[in-house]
Amino acid sequence: MSKENKTKDKADKIIQIVHVGGMDYELCKKLKDAGFPQPIIDKSSADDDFLCYVPTLSELIEACGDRFHGLWRMMDNWYTKSDIGQEVKSSTPEEAVALLWLELN
Repeated sequence: MSKENKTKDKADKIIQIVHVGGMDYELCKKLKDAGFPQPIIDKSSADDDFLCYVPTLSELIEACGDRFHGLWRMMDNWYTKSDIGQEVKSSTPEEAVALLWLELN
């Protein structure tokens, strides 16, 4: 995949106050405010304060790095754990890993 296509794919995941996938706007905004990498996009037609990137589960796990220790589902909840035993529970795997990343950063 070319660099241009990768950038377009990432730009396609930008949201404006909508619920997408396993993550809501508020959590995406918290990730952004805490320094989670955001793709470079043309922001000339949008208010940057409301733009947030919706990372994939793979991107969230990769961002946690070696501190990520596991992700599992039990009943209706998803759990994730860090290398030092921090556990996070949420309703989606993306949300659980995003919350763990926030705790680690």
